Amino acid sequence: MSSPNPDAQAPAILSSDARLQQMREAFVEVGLKGLAILFVWLIALTLWRIFRFPSDTGWQLSLGVVITIAIVFFLAFFLRAKLPYTVKASLLVGAFLVGGAAGLPAFGFAGGGSMAWFVTGCFVAAVIFPKRVSIAAIAFVILVLIIAGYAFVSGLHTTSVNMNIMLVQPAAWASVLLSVAATTGIMTMALGAYSRANYALLQDVDRQRQQIEHMATHDNLTGLPVLRTVVDRCDMAIHQAQRTGQKLALLFIDLDGFKQVNDNFGHEAGDHVLKEVAARLKANVRSADTAARIGGDEFVVLLTALESAALAGDVAAKLIRAVGLPIDCQGQTLQVGASVGISIFPDHAADTHSLRKAADQAMYTVKKSGKNQFAFFSM
Repeated sequence: MSSPNPDAQAPAILSSDARLQQMREAFVEVGLKGLAILFVWLIALTLWRIFRFPSDTGWQLSLGVVITIAIVFFLAFFLRAKLPYTVKASLLVGAFLVGGAAGLPAFGFAGGGSMAWFVTGCFVAAVIFPKRVSIAAIAFVILVLIIAGYAFVSGLHTTSVNMNIMLVQPAAWASVLLSVAATTGIMTMALGAYSRANYALLQDVDRQRQQIEHMATHDNLTGLPVLRTVVDRCDMAIHQAQRTGQKLALLFIDLDGFKQVNDNFGHEAGDHVLKEVAARLKANVRSADTAARIGGDEFVVLLTALESAALAGDVAAKLIRAVGLPIDCQGQTLQVGASVGISIFPDHAADTHSLRKAADQAMYTVKKSGKNQFAFFSM
């Protein structure tokens, strides 16, 4: 006797850590690309200032540090496919934090670009690293600002940049605007990539959840609901019938001649017969009714909202005719019959368990009396 496919397995579901890691990697990839574009423009602006204002030398050291960071960054950027995720993520956060710190000696807090770099670095750390790393990034920024503030307030350090000269330099304004706009843009694009990855993964998880729920409530071979589903639906149908005064019927169906099909043609042919029978049962009942496979070659059909018990007999006769039609299987003509036992609520039983037991007894009565027909439960 054939049974539900034992090899069927639930689809693999990504762990929470794996899903989070995928989103972080998408975030880091976009962030690195955005930072690469930012560094290209900063280097171009730096070269412009060097040749356009050769006498203004106060800012070269800080921007030279930025260029050095950019060079190191680009070396790692072009090799990022070979780098582990942790290194790439650290490179992204470190470039922002160190780049922000590099501007403080020359510009102090007047360099708005440094603040943008700091904020972006802390934001990125919070998204792609555990909480302790984001706290460490914030602590680094606070420490750098305290040291710089103390140096300026105490007179230990003064800016070497003439701010009045800077204010009339288009390149200086372009650098600040680029730093603020680009860091904001990088955050926006990276967060967008993070959100899209999150949405895609949640959709995938939802599909997997639906598949698992379907596998838990439906037969793997035929796709019909399983016994547990029928029991739940029958319980609800009984409550509905009690309110409306209508009847419902439970048809217990056992195939006749199925064992011979398995013995003579093999289990593959048996599975084909079961799938074909399932399709015929489903096609010959209303959408509000339920056809289910409860194991082996046994099926049940739940008929709801019946005006009379006789209608259940009409459906049973139609199902017997449908099941008895020849079945083509790889050039072979196979044929089975159906013995159907019928129990009616509230005539024969008042609960699902008793209805099922009554229909089962009626089916065995059919088996003993010649098979391939139907019978109502009789006390």
